[in-house]
Order: sequence, then C-alpha cells, then structure tokens
Amino acid sequence: MTRLLKPTIEKDFPTFNESEIFNMSETSLRTIFNDLESLSVSGKLPLLNEQIRQIIEDFKSNSVKVRYDDVVFHAFAIKNYYKKNGVATIQVSTSLEYFYSKEKNNKIEYSSSHKKQTSYTVDFIYVYDITQIKDYTKVIGITCPNCGAAVKDLGNKVCRYCGSALEDVNLKNWMISSYHEDY
Repeated sequence: MTRLLKPTIEKDFPTFNESEIFNMSETSLRTIFNDLESLSVSGKLPLLNEQIRQIIEDFKSNSVKVRYDDVVFHAFAIKNYYKKNGVATIQVSTSLEYFYSKEKNNKIEYSSSHKKQTSYTVDFIYVYDITQIKDYTKVIGITCPNCGAAVKDLGNKVCRYCGSALEDVNLKNWMISSYHEDY
C-alpha cells in the first residue's frame, strides 16, 4: 500500500519522509522491547507509557521475564492512512525476526534458541487540528510521566496527584500512539 498511500500523505504533509517514519517504527519497537526486558518504562514513548507500564506490572505480578535477542528488521510498508477529527494516522507494518525467550516463575516457557519471525503494526498520529478533537486527553493519552495519572487540566504544568512538573506534548510531530504484534 506504500505506493498507493504515499502520494496522498505527501499532499497533506509535503515534508513527509517515508524513511523517517520507517526509522521511527524500528526505534519505537526497539524501545518497547528494551522497556519490557528491563521491566521499567523509559518514558521515550509518551503516548505508550501507560500501556507499557501495565504490561510491565502484569509481568512483575506473574514473575515473567522476557528477552528479545538479535532483533533484525526486514521490511516496512505503509499499511493505512486516514484523517479523522483533527488527527492524521499512518499505520506502518513491519516484518522482523528475533530470538524470543520467556521465563515465568523461573521456568522457561519459550527458549531463546528458536528464532521468531513476526510482524507488528505501529500507529503514528499527527494532531493537525486540535479544535476538532472532542476529548483531547483520550485521543493522545496524556498521563503524568511519573505516576501515570490522567492529566485533566491541560493548562496545568504540575500533576495534581504527585506534584511532578509536566511539559506540553508537541503535537506537530508524528508520534507513536499504539502498536501490536500481528501474529
């Protein structure tokens, strides 16, 4: 779909660079894998902090440890592009391989000796018209980077729960908003 969708994206975003969005896909997935391995949220993907934090909490409560070794990315393609309610979304499909291992309660469930071939879909959003967004915090998932609480007052520069300083999210960039393994 890349060849079909790229002209439409470039019409809406003349400075769009497909290599850049593909590099962002790879970097984002590597960050997610590192966060899951280390059982800590790096904060490098602000719109995914809460999702990653929940996965890590689940891992910790179930005594799960995972590893992604020798990750190799093979191909990237634009899977879909659409604009709705002031937000443009590009879905990128990525094929990759890695040696995956999983331990639960110190017992190996998946051994790292088997190479896994898989694909992921990564969604990137670009808020081009904030006035069209009905629930701003829900669309871009604004949460406190320290405690994870939902930020309800966007003008406030301090979290009302933990007192941490908050920074504005730069909406004039493509930002990863979700990811999932396809199979």
